[in-house]
Amino acid sequence: KGPAFWRGSFKAEANKDTWLDVRNWSKGVLWVNGHNLGRFWNIGPTQTMFLPGCWLKDGDNDVIVLDFVGPTEPTLAGLNTPILDEVRNEGMIRAHRKPLQEIKLADASRVAVAQLTPGTDWQEITFNQPATGRYLALEVLSAQDDQAYATLAELEAVGANGANIQRTNWKTAFANSEELIAENGSADNLFDLQPTTYWHTRWQGTAPKHPHLVVLDLGSSQTLTGLRLQPRQDMANGRIKDCRVYLSKEPFPGQ
Repeated sequence: KGPAFWRGSFKAEANKDTWLDVRNWSKGVLWVNGHNLGRFWNIGPTQTMFLPGCWLKDGDNDVIVLDFVGPTEPTLAGLNTPILDEVRNEGMIRAHRKPLQEIKLADASRVAVAQLTPGTDWQEITFNQPATGRYLALEVLSAQDDQAYATLAELEAVGANGANIQRTNWKTAFANSEELIAENGSADNLFDLQPTTYWHTRWQGTAPKHPHLVVLDLGSSQTLTGLRLQPRQDMANGRIKDCRVYLSKEPFPGQ
């Protein structure tokens, strides 16, 4: 389980349009013969991926799947028609918070306090001094538009050498709010390499107020000097204004 590339091949009986069944996969990107078929997510409408016949070839056709979570079974199947109206089990929508779970930051090591500027450009947060830890907490205190939401497209962590550290082994350890019903607002979107997706706190029904909190497990202890944040690109809703950053070698209390 976890982010990984999967590679395989298949032979097509005819070079005709088809749909690839991706219901055994979780969330990621699919390529056939070097062509990007797009992104899929196991609770959304992309249960099948359209594959034009002109992209197929005689003999072996190469397939690469990048799955950020891991498949239930690493298989694909060709279908004559797409799957458009299948309702997936809601239990597959995994919130990163247990019932009544609360993370306590009162005694945590705060490494930065920042106020971001409006707009879509990447923004940098520089730590007070280099800090080492495995668990990174981003606490959002307010939004640029004064709404109750928080949104963020991508989060990068800057290492001691000034370069972004690898995010391959990152996982979301906790998020106190995610919109998982009306849209894919999972905190996992913070490190999925896609600027068009974003973490969005719950907005359907009653929207919880600030502060909003996300805790990321970096996979191993890292020495960091700052963060780089990419705001939501399509709309200004919930773009972060004031925030605090914490870093810990051990899980935060309540985690």
